[in-house]
Amino acid sequence: MTTPVENRTHRRMVMEIPVGVVVVSKFRDLFIRKPRMQCMIEDVSIQGMKLATDQPIPEGAVVNLWVNLPVNGLSQAMKLRGRVCWTSTKSIASKFSAGVCLDVHFGRSVEVWIQAVRARINDHFRSSIQLGVTP
Repeated sequence: MTTPVENRTHRRMVMEIPVGVVVVSKFRDLFIRKPRMQCMIEDVSIQGMKLATDQPIPEGAVVNLWVNLPVNGLSQAMKLRGRVCWTSTKSIASKFSAGVCLDVHFGRSVEVWIQAVRARINDHFRSSIQLGVTP
């Protein structure tokens, strides 16, 4: 049995937030959008997120994401874009999982995402260390 390799370079934390997702496909220089689906973010990092979905999203797919991220006690509406870098091959309890790597060049929302998530992760890990819990 082989041991899984951890490829993540950024800390992540559990954060459950609803998110609207549209899979964008390119066909002969035309972008085709599939219908918007509601998913749930399960965990986040400054670089991306893990999604729980009702239907599988293909690995390599480009996705547009609409999320309201709590920032300083307010809900900040963001449109993000990313690429599905991994996906589950099996449904667990009728849910699929997909890892999304964010496009860091997609505009101001990504900058806000990075700052907000970085602050929350740092606060989370600082609190864990102060309580004597290993992150």
